[in-house]
Amino acid sequence: MTSVETASTLDLLLFTTFLLAVAAGVWWFAGFWGRMWHESLESRTVDRRFLRWQRFAFRGHYPFGHWGSASSRAHLKGIVFFVRAFVVLVLLVYFVAVGRRILADLSAAHDSRDRSSITSLVAGASVRGA
Repeated sequence: MTSVETASTLDLLLFTTFLLAVAAGVWWFAGFWGRMWHESLESRTVDRRFLRWQRFAFRGHYPFGHWGSASSRAHLKGIVFFVRAFVVLVLLVYFVAVGRRILADLSAAHDSRDRSSITSLVAGASVRGA
């Protein structure tokens, strides 16, 4: 398993593309799933089937009530929200790690440039001093 710190630029680019594609797919599927369930909760035929099933299963009683209650819709919105929030959290953590890697690479390149310029200055001073 490779980490963000040791992965090559090509590996990071490929994994970032893959991660964004999966995140977009999950985001879309959560919205699609939520819309389908919302339509089901709004449907009168589904509600009638649900009530008929309860009447048969519980001998004329309706312990679960109607299919499309307001709390069901609120729970559905909450589930879709948390799935999408999890997608955003995963992307945020990943991009923070990649950003730290980029800053570390830039810092290392800057430090090596400073060291090489100091070495050339010291070498030039020793040549002039001799």
